[in-house]
Amino acid sequence: MAGKIYALIIGIDDYPAPVPKLSGCIHDANAMKAYLENRFPKDSLFIKTLFDKDASRLNILQQFEGHLGKAGKDDFAIFFYAGHGSQEKAHEAFWSIEPDKKNETLVCWDSRIEDGMDLADKELATLIDLVAEKCDNVVLMVDACHSGGITRNIGEDEVQERAVDMDVRAESAVNRTRSLDSYFVRTVAADEADGATGRSVHFEEVKVIVPSPRHIAMSGASSFQTAKETTLGRLRRGVFTFSLIKVLEESPVPLSYTEILRRVRALVTNKANDQMPQLDAEIPADAERLFLSTVKANNNLGFLLYYDTKNIGGWVIGAGQLLGIQTNAKVLIYKASVQDLKDKTSYLGKGTVMNATGAYSIIGADFVLDTTLHYKVVVLPNVSQPKSGFIVISDTPAATGLLQTALETSPTAKTYTRMVATPTEADYVLYAYKGDFMIGNKLDGMVKERGVDKPSVPLATQITGYSAQNAEKAITYMEHIGRWKNTLDLGNPISQLDASQFVVTVYQVGADGTQTPIGVQFYKDATKGKNQMSNIVFGYTDDNNLPKFQIKVENKSGQRLYFSLLLLSSQFGVFNAFKEVGYWLKPDEFALSRTGRFIVPKEFRAFGRKEVTENYKLIVSTEEFDPRLLIQDDLGLPKPNMRGGLDPLRGLNKIIGDVQNRGVMFDDEDTEAPSFDWTTVLTQVKVKYNGV
Repeated sequence: MAGKIYALIIGIDDYPAPVPKLSGCIHDANAMKAYLENRFPKDSLFIKTLFDKDASRLNILQQFEGHLGKAGKDDFAIFFYAGHGSQEKAHEAFWSIEPDKKNETLVCWDSRIEDGMDLADKELATLIDLVAEKCDNVVLMVDACHSGGITRNIGEDEVQERAVDMDVRAESAVNRTRSLDSYFVRTVAADEADGATGRSVHFEEVKVIVPSPRHIAMSGASSFQTAKETTLGRLRRGVFTFSLIKVLEESPVPLSYTEILRRVRALVTNKANDQMPQLDAEIPADAERLFLSTVKANNNLGFLLYYDTKNIGGWVIGAGQLLGIQTNAKVLIYKASVQDLKDKTSYLGKGTVMNATGAYSIIGADFVLDTTLHYKVVVLPNVSQPKSGFIVISDTPAATGLLQTALETSPTAKTYTRMVATPTEADYVLYAYKGDFMIGNKLDGMVKERGVDKPSVPLATQITGYSAQNAEKAITYMEHIGRWKNTLDLGNPISQLDASQFVVTVYQVGADGTQTPIGVQFYKDATKGKNQMSNIVFGYTDDNNLPKFQIKVENKSGQRLYFSLLLLSSQFGVFNAFKEVGYWLKPDEFALSRTGRFIVPKEFRAFGRKEVTENYKLIVSTEEFDPRLLIQDDLGLPKPNMRGGLDPLRGLNKIIGDVQNRGVMFDDEDTEAPSFDWTTVLTQVKVKYNGV
């Protein structure tokens, strides 16, 4: 952490009637304050606290902008809130982006008294945007729920939900819908250009800006769940905040936000029912940064193994069939503090996947584990698991030997890929040519140069130089590709979900924010478990005037389901296309992707290719899962001027369907169905460059 930390810490217990009082929010706020003071130097830390009546709506607005607004580019702005969360009726201007016509809100101390108002999510986004104009590191931690609920008692623990119903307010305001001018949001004339990053909605002659600023948010529960508080460590505490600080204080090594969330979820699962903490990052890569740092974490960390006392009564990892994990697969078990799992000799012992559902797997260890600790797991290659095949074509046996050694010594590569001996078995080609390692699609995508095969168009950035280190990098590329292809092919042949009930609509977004559908697609009943949409064509002519697009996903089934939408790029990246990690959608509700722009990269056009295909994988399940476990970066575009002297593309249209490019820039399956059910739908968009 190079800069300063500005923190606004809010705890509200003593709500005035009719809002139920709480008991643990100020304890949570003080615990977060103490953690920051113990971790960071005093001269770099600037904390402002607002407790009970000081946490009025006006005061929160003023301190958010005034105190957190002091944070500069390299500083951190932290907003911590412990109190009630709720919903309120949204103004009709927001109905196009709110399928349930409600705002999610934080209940300020004076929100529910006469003439009081909650702090709506649109207003919070505006506040974050004001701070993010100068600061790249805005972090929110919210221990509240955003749905209605009631207080309930469970035994002597007296578990209380941090929820207040939207109608619990002054009698005169029960049926009130706030006027548009009461919102703390930015508005412009309807015909003005939208210079803000985020969504814009039209209402009469006004355009309302709902920004999507760069930030990271950790919250205590999903939008339909309640966040609980109970007695923990002899004090009333929020289960989420107590677990969060426990993870932060007890870890011997710095953790990423993603790893923190996994550990917090494991703790919360054993303390509260129906509460799933959430993590959202406007820029997905930020979730892989170390907590309150700009340093990216090591991603080679395996799966978190924890003992689930409340639901399973056994050892669990939060990954299953959706990540290709199968029952009876073997695993290696490591200490939780291990940062790099390449050394297979450092494991504590072995185990077996006893049962793999869609979202999690139950692990049986071959030795005794401490149920009070967390561990890490690497799943070993399964013989029956599909793997991408690649053939090595080399201009020297030495380069082939380097690649074979790198494959054998990799702890995870053989889980997703395999080296084959014949062209008919190969999905891809790993080519060693004139000192460079290059990846091609298939042998029919090769050209001859002086009688020697080489890729017509490399699928990723070439790796220069024959060395053991570069061979390891090339094998890492192949593993990366294998993971990507597994996600592309992901399907559930025994699913009982009707994929025709999930509607995917692709819109072109005009300069004025209007949406024109360019494709509404239902699933085509081909091979059950791999439901694929027909192609949509999206054309443009000018790199300087790239068209915007947005994707809408609707739930037309009769049940609430969890939806995740992934973009799979041709540089073998996997990215979250939704604004949030995923959405629980009730029947007839919808979710929108982030607004983006399609482009055919110039690197491909240099080889003569003017058309690419974008893949969007919709995953629908009956339980929440973590799609972040599928996310990976691009491998990078090929470089035309490598010493291999690559020729322009000639007659390679026959494999365009096999080679897709990430031409997207985001602004911002006759068997009884299992209790956990999931299915997928693949939508493809062909992007054509029609310029010269």
